[in-house]
Amino acid sequence: MGRQKLLGVMAIFFVSLMLADRFLMTPFLRERASLEKAIDQENLKIKKSLHLLAQKQKILSQIREFHSLESSPEVSPASLFTEIESLAKKSLVSLMDMKPVEFKEAGVLKKYSLNLRLEGGMERLLEFMYSVETSKNQFLIEKYQMIPKAKGSEGVLCNMTVSRVVIP
Repeated sequence: MGRQKLLGVMAIFFVSLMLADRFLMTPFLRERASLEKAIDQENLKIKKSLHLLAQKQKILSQIREFHSLESSPEVSPASLFTEIESLAKKSLVSLMDMKPVEFKEAGVLKKYSLNLRLEGGMERLLEFMYSVETSKNQFLIEKYQMIPKAKGSEGVLCNMTVSRVVIP
């Protein structure tokens, strides 16, 4: 009888373990797995939000930079002349002539255009053109014409129309 009692106690023990597993542990583990899945989803949302926030900050800084350029003091042909002259000096190009061509107003936009006559080496002229196009003053080279100064020389004459659109 002692052996049967032992087997009976062991059977009851294993059945109670199975019931405890079925009714206590399994729901707990399912709940834990669903919570971990929800946490992973929230972490993914947070990462996406941080990425979007970083992009938003970058865009806002670019907007502030644009507005600082936009709200520059009133532009006059004289200020355009001095800006072009300083770019020419930096590029080591001879600015032979500079004339205002036109001033147009279209709604809130103002467009100033200048005709330039330059002289220099090809490399220096290209450097000047690059500095004009990439300046913070937002110049645009509308047209240009390059002519060799003389046969065999490295000098080049360049006629160019540069414009700037301003939002007052």
